[in-house]
Order: sequence, then structure tokens, then C-alpha cells
Amino acid sequence: MTSLRCPVCGEPLFLQQKSYRCKKGHSFDLSREGYCNLILSGRRHGKTPGDNQDMARARNQFFAGDHYRILLDALSAQVLKYLPQDGTLVDAGCGEGYYTAGVFSALQQAGRWGDLVGVDLSKFALRFAAKREPGVRFLAASIFALPLFDQTADMVMNIFAPVADREFYRVLRPGGVLAIGAPGPRHLFGLKEVLYNAPYENEKNSFVLEGFSSLEVIRVSGEMRLESKEDIAHLFMMTPYYWKSPKEGCQRLESLHTLSTPIQFEIHLLKKTS
Repeated sequence: MTSLRCPVCGEPLFLQQKSYRCKKGHSFDLSREGYCNLILSGRRHGKTPGDNQDMARARNQFFAGDHYRILLDALSAQVLKYLPQDGTLVDAGCGEGYYTAGVFSALQQAGRWGDLVGVDLSKFALRFAAKREPGVRFLAASIFALPLFDQTADMVMNIFAPVADREFYRVLRPGGVLAIGAPGPRHLFGLKEVLYNAPYENEKNSFVLEGFSSLEVIRVSGEMRLESKEDIAHLFMMTPYYWKSPKEGCQRLESLHTLSTPIQFEIHLLKKTS
């Protein structure tokens, strides 16, 4: 199991009963749900960093419907392809753990094993994540300051989250793989048609990162149909459009009982080269 790094002094953390401790005496307790908070009080991003309680709940309820299964299946296939046996996989920006738990299950079903670590700022999201899959180590921490030592991860997943490329480079071993999940051009275009008078396609993704070379890009697409106002609201709340849509568009969306939309995903696979 990969050693975690103490956020106070940088020494290795070891799990002792229900706490992570370092030799200098710094201690971090596991929560009741099973995740560990490694965010120091003076470095918090506000009182409740990351997704708030309502946002985390909306994401958890949306993912309970398995609406993004095509992305999970494609991601699992790439993890099975690139993660070595007993390798360490970090899900940077894991949220409520849908993809982390799904990949963990795929590895188990394939008779494979690995050390999976999910990292997110939101304690509300991590409560759901830790309950979803106790076999994964879920940690409250910034993906821009991962609690891992240099060159200890074999693979990093970064799905619909900020790309902390220099930090991913630091923790990946030479030859390690970074998997970035991003929306395709017409992802959720049906939702945009309701919200905006002039809906637009997403910008083209380009991940040219120093110290990485491109391996391949996996593209998957499908059609999603939501059958309830609740599912539509949960989807809306977990998108950036929740914060920047016009009032008239929000009202149109609130009146819907069903919603059909394309879903398109890209998985950009990059290899650490230097």
C-alpha cells in the first residue's frame, strides 16, 4: 500500500487502528463514514471547501441512475489496460466516488488488484464515496497538493475536474499514465437547447502538457433520457450551467418532466515521458 505524506511535516503516514499517524505525532482520524480529512485548517478553501452538501447529494442521486455508464465502462477498460497488477491509481477530484468505485469493481471482476486512492476537497462528497466503496482510500485534500510522495502512482484519473498537471507529473512514476475525462463537443446539447436561445458546442479539448506525450484518445457517445423532474434538477445542479444560465432558460428547464440529450465523452490518455 502506497504511503501517504503527512500534510504537516511531510513524513510518511501509517494507518493505526482508525487514524493515520506519522512518527512526529501528527494524527488524522478516519471519519465515521471512512474517509480521512488531510486538509489543514489554515489551508481550507472557505469553511466548506469543494461541493456543498446539496451539490454532493445531487451528484450522488444522479449517478445512482447509472446515466454515465458508458463513460465508466470506457474508463474501466483503460485502467485494465494501463494499470499494472498491484499498481497505485489516484482519482484526483473523485467527488462522490462513482468512477472510483466503478473502476475498483472492474479490477476485482477481472481478478486484478490495486491500491486505489480517491482525493477531493468536499467532505460532503467523500461521505458518499466512502460509503460507496470501503475498499478505496478516500482522502480530503487538494488535487494541487496531493498527499503522496514523488513518483509513487502508476496512474492518475482526472474526470471532469481541474487539471493539476504539474502535481500529477510529480506523483506519477516514469512511464505512468494520466487519464483525463472531458466532455465531447455535443455533450448535454439537449440541456443547452432548453437553457439557451443560441446553444453552443463545447470547445475542442486539447491537453498538451509538459512532460507528457499523448497515447490515445477514446471517444464514446450516446443518448440520455431523464424521466423525472428530480433527475433533471440533479443533472443541472452538477453542471457549470447551474451558475450561468439565464433566468428564462432555468424556468423552461423547471417546467420539464422529461429530458433527452446527447452525451459525449473523451478520455485523453497521456504518458509521463521525462
